Amino acid sequence: MAELIMQEEASTPSTPASGKWVAYFKSDGLYIKDDAGNELGPIGNSGKGYLRENSAQLLYVGAQAYSVLPGSADVNGTLLTWAADIARTSLTLTADTLYNVYLYSNSGTPAVEESTTAPVWDSALNYYKKTGDATRRWIGFLNASATNTIRKFVNISVGGRVSETIYVDGSVTGKSAVNAGSGSSSWTSFSLATLVPLTATHFYAISRLTGTSANDDASAGISPIDLGSGIAGALAPYVVRGDNDVAGATIFFGTAWLSIYTAQTAYYRIYHVVGTGSTLTLQVHGARFIR
Repeated sequence: MAELIMQEEASTPSTPASGKWVAYFKSDGLYIKDDAGNELGPIGNSGKGYLRENSAQLLYVGAQAYSVLPGSADVNGTLLTWAADIARTSLTLTADTLYNVYLYSNSGTPAVEESTTAPVWDSALNYYKKTGDATRRWIGFLNASATNTIRKFVNISVGGRVSETIYVDGSVTGKSAVNAGSGSSSWTSFSLATLVPLTATHFYAISRLTGTSANDDASAGISPIDLGSGIAGALAPYVVRGDNDVAGATIFFGTAWLSIYTAQTAYYRIYHVVGTGSTLTLQVHGARFIR
C-alpha cells in the first residue's frame, strides 16, 4: 500500500526526480510541482471564504439595534470565531438607505460595522469584501426606514452560504421599485439598488395592478433580462393580469421570489388589453444573497 507523508518545509521544495511530483502547502493553499519544475496551484480554495453553516446571521433587536449571532468565518486568512452575539446598539442611520454589514477583526476580537460602501467579489479570498478593504467581509445588510430606524426583518440561512432577509414591518412607503402605467412594446429597466444588496441573486416582491376606469384590463411582466420587442404581450418569467370591473379597483398578487441576472437590476413591461388606465406597482420586501 502506498504511503503519503506530508511534512513542513521552510521553503518551496526543489524539483522532484523524473516521473515524480511533490505536493506542498503555502499560505494560500495546496500546490503541486512536477518533474519539470512547473508549479500548479493553489488547488481548491483550501478553506478560503469559510463560513460555518447557519451562523453569523443578523437578528433584529430594535429600532436602532441588531446583533450578529454566534459563528465562525474566515476573514482575510484569519479564522474568527465568537460564541456570543455581537451586539450593535444606538445606531444613527440615514432614512431610506441600504447599509452593508461587514465582519472584521478588532485586534483579534470579532466585530462588525455598517457601511454604505458596496461589497465586491474577491476571487482570492473567495467571498465578498468591502470595496478597497480586504479586512472587511460582507455578511449581510440593513435597510433604514423613512424615520431613520432599522426596518424590522427576519434573516435566515437557507443552506451553505446562501441567506435570505425578509422585511416584516409592513412598510410600503418608498419601497416600490416600479410604479408605472405606460404600455410599451419594449422592456424598461428599473433599479433595486436602494432595496437589495449588490450580492442579491433574487428579490422578494409583491405586485398589484390598479385600473383607472371600469373594465381596464392589463398584464404586466417582470424579467431579469431585456426580452426584446419580439415577445408577445408581456410574457415573462413572472406575469400578472388584472381585469378591473370597477373604476379604481386594485388587484393584488401574492409574493414571489424573482431572479436577478444583472446586479440590482430587473425589467418590466405593461401590456394594455383593454383601456390604458392600468398601473403596475411592484414593492420589494427582501432579498436572497450569497455571503
